[in-house]
Amino acid sequence: MPVPGRDFARHEFPWQQPSRRFENRVEIDTGRKDAWGIPVLKVTCAHGDNDHAIWADGTEKMKEIFTESGGEITAVGRQIATPAGLIHEVGTCRMGKDTRTSVLDSFCRMHDVGNVYVFGGGPFPTTGSCHPTLTMMALTVQGCERLVRAA
Repeated sequence: MPVPGRDFARHEFPWQQPSRRFENRVEIDTGRKDAWGIPVLKVTCAHGDNDHAIWADGTEKMKEIFTESGGEITAVGRQIATPAGLIHEVGTCRMGKDTRTSVLDSFCRMHDVGNVYVFGGGPFPTTGSCHPTLTMMALTVQGCERLVRAA
């Protein structure tokens, strides 16, 4: 019986950081409401041309590495993953100094509503190539310390 990792690899795929696109956003959809009559969120997110080019190049590189290392390629996917399908969800409320391009300050406090803090993945425009959990925790501690000092 074949042994995974010794006799075959289940899959490999190229991963790249998605391009930052102004067109990708989350907004309130006033035309649709949930069961309680509250407007739902509308998520607009798509890969750009550069994302597709990077994915195609990465796929070719993975095939080359597999072949040169003696691997047998039995199937190759032809479609890039759905945006945000394989990552931590982030980027719904950007952190920054400019109130025109961000909604949170460096303490995760809303620019326009001073008593609202947003902790979690929302402040990040992207996660890069690393899991953001520890940074989320650090920002939460920093924001909470500021809340305690202000109380």
